Amino acid sequence: LRFCAAKAQLQAAAPIPLARLIAGFTALWAALSLATPSALQADVVLLTSASNRQARTRITGKVLEYTGREIVIEMAQGRPFKRAGKLVIEIQTEWPDGVKTGDELFARGDFRQAREQYSAAIRKEQRAWARRIILAKIIRCYRELDLTEAAGKLFLGLLHEDPDTPDFDLIPLAWLPAQPSGSLTQTAQTWLEAQDSPAAVLLGASHLLPTSFRGRALERLESLALDKDRRIAALALAQSWRSELATVNDERIARWQQNIEQFPEPLRAGPYLVLGQALARVGRAEPAALALLHVPILYPQERQLAAEALLAAAQLLEQANQPTAATRLYLELTASYEGLRAAADAAQHLQRLQAPAGRGAALPPAAGDTPEERFLNGLRARRLFELAENYCREELAASGLSDQRRAELTIELSRTYVDHALQSPPDEREAIWARAQAIVEDLLRARPNDPRRILLQVQSGLVHLARGELVRQEAEILHSSAERLEQARDELRAAVGDLQTAEETLAVELRNAN
Repeated sequence: LRFCAAKAQLQAAAPIPLARLIAGFTALWAALSLATPSALQADVVLLTSASNRQARTRITGKVLEYTGREIVIEMAQGRPFKRAGKLVIEIQTEWPDGVKTGDELFARGDFRQAREQYSAAIRKEQRAWARRIILAKIIRCYRELDLTEAAGKLFLGLLHEDPDTPDFDLIPLAWLPAQPSGSLTQTAQTWLEAQDSPAAVLLGASHLLPTSFRGRALERLESLALDKDRRIAALALAQSWRSELATVNDERIARWQQNIEQFPEPLRAGPYLVLGQALARVGRAEPAALALLHVPILYPQERQLAAEALLAAAQLLEQANQPTAATRLYLELTASYEGLRAAADAAQHLQRLQAPAGRGAALPPAAGDTPEERFLNGLRARRLFELAENYCREELAASGLSDQRRAELTIELSRTYVDHALQSPPDEREAIWARAQAIVEDLLRARPNDPRRILLQVQSGLVHLARGELVRQEAEILHSSAERLEQARDELRAAVGDLQTAEETLAVELRNAN
């Protein structure tokens, strides 16, 4: 009303006395200052692209609805803007009091206080889509507090409101060997017999596997593995693997590995844990450690599973006579998972290995366009170079590789050799540098028309660049001879040559494409 009055006053017939003009602007300013923040501040949505997961598009408007299926944003002049829900990266909006504080408490590991803040905030929030986001935060708190029954009930409520929820990975399934409490057992029995909720049946079967209801649980899991919902089917199949660990063999493990690659990406943490346990049972320590390390690298938000996977991987590496790699994982546990049982066990292992506990550093999330890139980046960040190299070599040895995948794996292996060389003692570097260069040059010679040859040429240049820069730095620090500086110049000249070749190849390809 004040705004309308001020507007009418400003639109009055001229001439307007100065006093009236000042009064009009004063009234307008007062109206704007009394407006609520939500009326003045639009929502900001960050979207990615289905074809390029690193792309970011910023959309400003008012979020009308957000589900796992789609997001609807009201743009200027009331135009609706719709996109698939899976493309949403982040929504920046005006949250009620308690959300920001809850996030800070959660980051510090105070999950009980965080839950209380979120619970207070959700009572103030009126937007349905925003309430679901806060509800997901509450569920995550219950999971961290090991309150599975409460987390399960809230999750089923969230799923009822949004059957396509982007937070399906919050379903509190049992992946670690543990006997459920009496109360959880009773609730799980009710879930198991639900007639209209496959997710409830999945929850019940998961927690009843180690009980006397195992037979009925396996029966329901077998049925759910054929469910039309890919999320339910994948998790039901992986849950059934838990009952087969005692009799697992290589053939079954190979089938599980293929299954995991077909599962929805956000739901692979638990399945990777079971796969790692299976590989360990058949005596394949290094492949088991690789499978287990997928969990902390790709799914660090699954703190309980990530910590147990790190501990198991470290123990396997220690048994495989890789104490340095094992120590790094034990240190990561003590630094990033304080308060969990696995972190306490890691501290004991460090004491036995005579390594100082508490000196590990929390690692940033691994970056990359694909899960495999993020996984390899995570291994390299932990200096687990031999594991990353063996992973790439094993994948390169597989039959039926496409040209694209062969080139991508070759580049990843070369990158790993480069990082390995940079972290190795001087007397061990030459052989590693040679492997980093040779694997790229061999593929370029064998496949001169490879569609990824530009990337291979760039990688060859980057190998020379990294080597030349290291030699230059050592020459300056150690006041070495002119011979070492000339070696650095040779490497940098080779880098320039490779990058120029890549540029020329790219120019030709662009002309041909046009």
